[in-house]
Amino acid sequence: MVDTPNPLEFVSTPALIREIRARHDDFVLVAAQHRSKTFDDVIVSFGGSLHGVFGLLSLANIALETGVGGPDDDEKDKDTTG
Repeated sequence: MVDTPNPLEFVSTPALIREIRARHDDFVLVAAQHRSKTFDDVIVSFGGSLHGVFGLLSLANIALETGVGGPDDDEKDKDTTG
């Protein structure tokens, strides 16, 4: 099977952030790209009400502490019985 690129790979980061902003009332995005051993590129973007943003940050903190919402959660939800 050929590994075809996801169409999102061709969308710029600012365009993705604009789309998230348009789809959601409140959002928080924090991302990092390790470009080299001495340079990291960090993006912080948020939008919506102050109460909503702080609520999302609090929820993210709880999720991190409990391990909910990590990259392995998607795999857990898939039906592996065939």
